[in-house]
Amino acid sequence: MRILFALKAAAEMRSLSGLVSMLTERGHDVHIVYSTVKTAESQAALERFAEEQPRLTIGRFPRPPRSPLASLAEDLRRSVDYLHYLDPVYAKASKLRERRTRRAPATARHLGRIARPLGPAGRRMLRRTLQGLDRSLEPSSVVQDILRAQAPDVVLTTTLVSVGLPHADLVRAAKRLGISTGYLVFSWDNLTNKGVIREIPDEVLVWNDLQAREAVELHDVPESRVRVTGAPAYDHWFAWAPSRSREEFARLVGLRPDRPIILYVCSTRFIAPDEVGFVRRWADALRKHGGPTAEAGILVRPHPLSVEQWRDVHLDAADVVVWPPQGQEPIDQESKQNYFDSMYHADAVVGINTSAQIEAAIVGRPVHTVLADDFRATQEGTLHFHYLQDEAFGHLHVAQTMDEHVALLSASLRGETDPERSQRFVRRFLRPLGLDDAATPIVVEAIEGLAARQPVETRDRMLSPVLDLGMRYLASISWRRRRWTRRRSKAKSQLARHIEVTGGIGPPR
Repeated sequence: MRILFALKAAAEMRSLSGLVSMLTERGHDVHIVYSTVKTAESQAALERFAEEQPRLTIGRFPRPPRSPLASLAEDLRRSVDYLHYLDPVYAKASKLRERRTRRAPATARHLGRIARPLGPAGRRMLRRTLQGLDRSLEPSSVVQDILRAQAPDVVLTTTLVSVGLPHADLVRAAKRLGISTGYLVFSWDNLTNKGVIREIPDEVLVWNDLQAREAVELHDVPESRVRVTGAPAYDHWFAWAPSRSREEFARLVGLRPDRPIILYVCSTRFIAPDEVGFVRRWADALRKHGGPTAEAGILVRPHPLSVEQWRDVHLDAADVVVWPPQGQEPIDQESKQNYFDSMYHADAVVGINTSAQIEAAIVGRPVHTVLADDFRATQEGTLHFHYLQDEAFGHLHVAQTMDEHVALLSASLRGETDPERSQRFVRRFLRPLGLDDAATPIVVEAIEGLAARQPVETRDRMLSPVLDLGMRYLASISWRRRRWTRRRSKAKSQLARHIEVTGGIGPPR
């Protein structure tokens, strides 16, 4: 079987290497295309991994050329996202709504106002109409060329919610050619925070019943096309063991091994734009409270995608260290081991809203947060955060105030915590088919099943001549507007540079 696997980012291979290895070990040929590179280290790690896999090839996903139809597709998708986040389920998601409003075309905001009297049902109908127009557009020649060159039996992707990436076009083109398609949901917030699924594949592989419900209710995926597999991206953490003793680790990072260690795991810039200031206040509150938090060592781990705010930061506090100093993305053996050891040797883990809180549950550490005013919109204002604190299975110790947070944290440091709490969460959220049943083999069998069965029949949405003419007219308008916006943005940048250099003296060149 030949598999074309489209990743959103090269860094995703750090979590999916086990899945790809199992596919190649079972005799399948895999070609990976990736769209973005967040760090040079992640691309280098992917290239090293590919060299070790004889049945694996990799390549950069060519960016489709700019065109009027591509511009229209982007406008339609941004408009769909805007209308989607007006749904009552996102009533408290002010920051998510603000982000979609800021990126939406003015026409979409106008349509939203017109549809307001029709209520949620009216907005959903309008959203589905725009989705239908988007799905009727011809896929870019770039993705069609990839399919012709690779001739896959199955097309997989880790994203179908991105606006500017060609993954949805790849799935659409594959469906029109009768190739089986699958969407491997990569992260816990992909179905709530990132946008709407652009194209419905033959199968959507989700972690648990919660994501299954999101796919059906938020994205209109037919229930028959959703399959619960567990979370393959987290399988590898279950097999890790510490590489250092507590004494060795404490000496490495600069903390005392005879005192409790609190690991603070940072979040992305979107979640916590000024996390440095919060950590300073948080550490000060721990010290002033007394008890075990007053003498505990604090290890702050910067988020790998938000390290800029930690550059040259000195917290000026005893037994508070930032490590690794400039952050570290866990993409290879050494960096993953450093991350695992940090969690393993911690007596408790604290964070705002980050997937590290899930990984800490796998290691079995008590995980805490405080509902800070700084981050209310990106904690309680996001749907996925509420899973961590669910009364039935959530593992997160949530405090309303800093004083309550320090008290709960102190209890954990004294060992006053339920050891089954993390397991309940892991069993429900990551391994719903059995705590000892890894997700990776289940996903591999699902992929093999995709190739063996007949793809869901897809009818090409043939546009009438009048509608086709209208779409091309809209595309030309979108294209002109986008070009004008780029020119205006370039002119503003040139003017800003001129003022910075000359102080505004003389005309800009």
